[in-house]
Amino acid sequence: MKAKLITIAAVLALAGILVLIGWVDGRRSVHFSVELQPTQLVANGKDSVLVVVRVTDPDGTPRSGDILNLIRQSGHGQLREKKIKTNAQGEASFTYYSYRDTAFTPAMLNQIQIMDTSIGKIVGVYKRHVIDIPVVKSEEDNEPSVGEQTNGVQLGGG
Repeated sequence: MKAKLITIAAVLALAGILVLIGWVDGRRSVHFSVELQPTQLVANGKDSVLVVVRVTDPDGTPRSGDILNLIRQSGHGQLREKKIKTNAQGEASFTYYSYRDTAFTPAMLNQIQIMDTSIGKIVGVYKRHVIDIPVVKSEEDNEPSVGEQTNGVQLGGG
């Protein structure tokens, strides 16, 4: 009986420590600022946008060496990097590539989620931020006009 009580007390103490670590870890925060160069993406299949992410502590101190995971949440663009690392100024960047505006892949707001995996390593709490990348239709006409189509087959070698 005494051994059971000691085991239960040890398990409860361990659970309490884990809850305390999780609470402390969850209160840690980082701030993200994002710059898009240019500020929007043209859906022409050729364009790209440079996304510069700056990560700081709440007091504004740059976070050097943080690993940021990238996940495309919505949209049709190409995200070639999966992870980026902040430099001494707390900055990291990646390029997001365009797609063609069609009926199946319309120009729409694309969203990339970044997760700072350098925060909350103990219990797996990640700090997240969503980057909005506006996509506009191309000035070029990507779809053939009705006069150029016959039964769904495009004529004229185009």
